[in-house]
Amino acid sequence: MRRYQDEPSAIAESDWKRGHLTPLELLRIGAWKEARIPAAMSVNLEGRIEEVTAGALRALDEAGVREWEPLEDTDDLFWEKYARVVRQVVGSSDDRSGLYGLDGVRYPAASAVLHILVPNAFPVIDQHAVRAVFGSVLEGYVLPKKRAWWYRHVVYVPFTRHLATVVHARSPGVSLHGLDLRAQTAGRLVLRGGKEAQAVRMDWVPIDLPPQVLDQGGVERRATTSGNGILST
Repeated sequence: MRRYQDEPSAIAESDWKRGHLTPLELLRIGAWKEARIPAAMSVNLEGRIEEVTAGALRALDEAGVREWEPLEDTDDLFWEKYARVVRQVVGSSDDRSGLYGLDGVRYPAASAVLHILVPNAFPVIDQHAVRAVFGSVLEGYVLPKKRAWWYRHVVYVPFTRHLATVVHARSPGVSLHGLDLRAQTAGRLVLRGGKEAQAVRMDWVPIDLPPQVLDQGGVERRATTSGNGILST
């Protein structure tokens, strides 16, 4: 394991005190998430990084997210608030709002930033974890080749809720990030196929895709569920 793969959790305290991330801290989080991410992040100006991340920290602080406990708060009102904050902080590629205002930051990297800042409230999402959480349900859809179909809060929030409720109930004592790591491992096994994939399918209870994904992302239901239909890499 390379040093950049160690979780940079120690930087969060200084970020909260300072009120923004430094360029090096953003690159460090990006490298932890995926080695190639810092290349795209490196074109952001220092002032822009400070401005965008300051806005994210401010919004998180105003929402009181450091007091959130998704593994304990399971009512609909909490998750509605959770969705509003995620949508505000991560933003959108349409108007480059929120963390999306930075080059190289999409949902995988944005979720990594959120996790480092508030580890108890935000898991890290990636294509493998998505494959596990939505599981065999994905076989019923024709998915765009681009991974961007799941780069949105309407996928990230139910993904998080599923980890925090259904998966956590079957894995008590595991942190939210521990749960997303289990999902990533399970998703890789599904991709390999064979007996391991079959075991994962039986062990993971899949959830359906949110209606908004079908409306917005070019994701369509299959006429039949034949074929593997699994999220491609």
